[in-house]
Amino acid sequence: MGWQPWGNVPGIAGLNGYVEFLPEQGQLFLESSNLTATAEGLYTHPLSFNELNGYVSWERQTDGWQVMAPNFLLAADNLMVSSDLNLWLADYEHDSLIDLLVKTELPDVAALEHYYPTQAMPEPVVEWC
Repeated sequence: MGWQPWGNVPGIAGLNGYVEFLPEQGQLFLESSNLTATAEGLYTHPLSFNELNGYVSWERQTDGWQVMAPNFLLAADNLMVSSDLNLWLADYEHDSLIDLLVKTELPDVAALEHYYPTQAMPEPVVEWC
């Protein structure tokens, strides 16, 4: 599955998964290989990833929404990002809460330059990087 870039929404190619929407809950399961993202307003080149695996669930509670995304993984040849998310979206009279843990593995720091959103960065910052 995929789509072309549209406005600020990046284009995606190679996305596999399923989504289930119910009135009070839902889930999204992604399992993709050879994924490509195109964000023309951010990058001059497409971003390619070897693997995207993740599960997101949401459920309506009495005073808000509980959103969970445990063990989310995005990997490329030179980068791996894994995360665990627990999000509480409270109704108006309560406080919301986000609990996010992100782990990044980048064996070659020089490879990070490929992921800089240079199209959205001021020129002095691009030159500095």
